[in-house]
Amino acid sequence: MMYKKILVPTDGSEFAKKAQKHALFLASVSGAEIVAVSVTENNFVNGLPLDDEIYQLNQVLNERSEK
Repeated sequence: MMYKKILVPTDGSEFAKKAQKHALFLASVSGAEIVAVSVTENNFVNGLPLDDEIYQLNQVLNERSEK
């Protein structure tokens, strides 16, 4: 099965981290584009908690695209 785009959740949970690894694998074998989506709770008032995680995912995606 070939994928064109893979949507990856980035809510900081362990399930999301596993999904990211799996999505990177699927993208590497199928040539798919990865679209990352950050999810936060509506009542969160101190800013986005996932800036570092999003940065790390972007680093991995940039390294993949340079190969």
